[in-house]
Amino acid sequence: MNILRMSAQNLFSTIQVELDLEDRGLLLIDGMSEDEGCSNGAGKSTVANKIILWTLFGRTAGGLKADNVVNRRRPRWTAWGEVSFEGNGGTRYRVRRGRNPTALQLWEREASCPFTRQEDREEVELSARQGKDTQELIDQALGRDFNTFLHTDFFGQGRKDSFLELSPKQQGDLLEEILPIDKVSEWLTKAKELKDKKTKALGRIEALISTSKTAIWEKDSYISDLLHQDGAWIQQTAHKVGHLEHAISVADDVGPLVVKRDKLYKGLLDCDRPSADEIKKELVSWNEAKERWTREVGRVDTAPVEDSCNKCNQLLPDKERARLIKEHEDNIQRLESYQLNLNASKQWVTHWEASRELLDRFNQFDRINEQVNNSPIGRLRSELKIVKAEHSPYRALIDATNEDMERYRARQLAEERSQDELQLKLERIDYWVRAFSKDFKALLLQKACPYLEVRTREHLSGLGNPQLKVAFSTTKLLQSGDTRDEFNVKVSSMTGGEGFDTLSGGEQQIVSFAVGLALADLAAAQVGGPSKFMILDEPFMSLSEKNCENVVAYLQGVISKTKATILLISNEQSLKMLIPDTVQVVKQGGITSIEK
Repeated sequence: MNILRMSAQNLFSTIQVELDLEDRGLLLIDGMSEDEGCSNGAGKSTVANKIILWTLFGRTAGGLKADNVVNRRRPRWTAWGEVSFEGNGGTRYRVRRGRNPTALQLWEREASCPFTRQEDREEVELSARQGKDTQELIDQALGRDFNTFLHTDFFGQGRKDSFLELSPKQQGDLLEEILPIDKVSEWLTKAKELKDKKTKALGRIEALISTSKTAIWEKDSYISDLLHQDGAWIQQTAHKVGHLEHAISVADDVGPLVVKRDKLYKGLLDCDRPSADEIKKELVSWNEAKERWTREVGRVDTAPVEDSCNKCNQLLPDKERARLIKEHEDNIQRLESYQLNLNASKQWVTHWEASRELLDRFNQFDRINEQVNNSPIGRLRSELKIVKAEHSPYRALIDATNEDMERYRARQLAEERSQDELQLKLERIDYWVRAFSKDFKALLLQKACPYLEVRTREHLSGLGNPQLKVAFSTTKLLQSGDTRDEFNVKVSSMTGGEGFDTLSGGEQQIVSFAVGLALADLAAAQVGGPSKFMILDEPFMSLSEKNCENVVAYLQGVISKTKATILLISNEQSLKMLIPDTVQVVKQGGITSIEK
């Protein structure tokens, strides 16, 4: 994160100010209040501290916010502050916060494109509908929130308490903000949500398994009942077959009748059964026709014609003789016709007599078949055949129920596999729930302590005060000898003094500065890169000249290697010789401005 530019209108004691902060190195903010006749009250903190903090976070280090930041000398004017900065990913942003009207806006531009207000049309606005949502986007782009910025990138007056003056709980809370505790909390929430989801899914699977088990038990019980009934039916059928076979063995044998019946049946297999009434009627009719045509044949005279009369023996006249010959020929033809009719009548009589014989055979078959069927052995054999052909009425039900039960068993196996998979997932999720719980937060704090201790020691050594020692721990030793979980910072001096309050004002400033630098190092390790911007507001008020020189040398020789701009607000005239880049702030008539 790096602050590149600041501008404001009608904020605090300003009317219009603008300051380029990109790659300024160690920049001294000096000032003079012509109203007061001294350097105090010029508005140095306004320019280098309050405007930046209020624009980025909506409040100052001292807690000023809302209309308290508006220049009361120009109440009708719109008040706003604007800060351009570069995020850790190289993307550049511009924030504008205003009063009258109240507004908070955020724009984004690629790092390769310089921020200039004339080119606002090329920027992409990221502002959310709600101001708090826009503030979250700003915090994300900065890689820090107000508290983290205040304790890692800001040092000096205006801040209520340094890190070492906070309560142990406040110190722990601040470290949780610097460390990825919020991510851990987010992961914990997601893990709990996933655990709850999987637990509910496991409950549904267990309910399905219970349903399948109940169904299998019911099917199994039903099959047991069916098998019992099937066994009883088999025993009953076997008993019935045995009874019939015994009855057949002691009954009269109708075998010959059966043979005779079967023989008649084969002879009648392709025949149609004639009607007795029809046979009787047709026989009467054709016998009468036969007798009539027999009589007619007997009446026809077929004797040859003589040449003389039978009575007088005289030759017959030719005419008479011709007539008799003609009559004789007619008789011959009539006789032939009668004979044909007689033969046809005989054939029909023969046919219907044969039909009567066929009917007699049918009647004989019926009588024999009736005798066989009415015979006990025939009835018994028929009944035995029916009994043996019967199938158990329970077998189909047993087979169908077995198929249903196998389907339920297959479903249960699949559900149990799903249950095992879900339980395994739940065990893994539960592991992460425990991992992301309070114990994991405590572990992060515990791991941060050695890092903070080493970095603080290095900074104190670089600041020329290696005699000062700071120890960090997550437990506190009680007078009883017991320990309790509590973030604890112990400050001491090798030259004497145990505790932060026992140090001199200058030593307290040096220790607070070193711890703040260590916290900045820790924050940089979490967001993927160090902050390139720092505000030092009157950090040397209680320092000796030697310590002032040590701090400036450390800032120029070490800190400036990772910081693009360090704003140093000070009234110390000796620093002007040490810091060549200076911005002069002037206050006149209650209005603060920056000298060009």
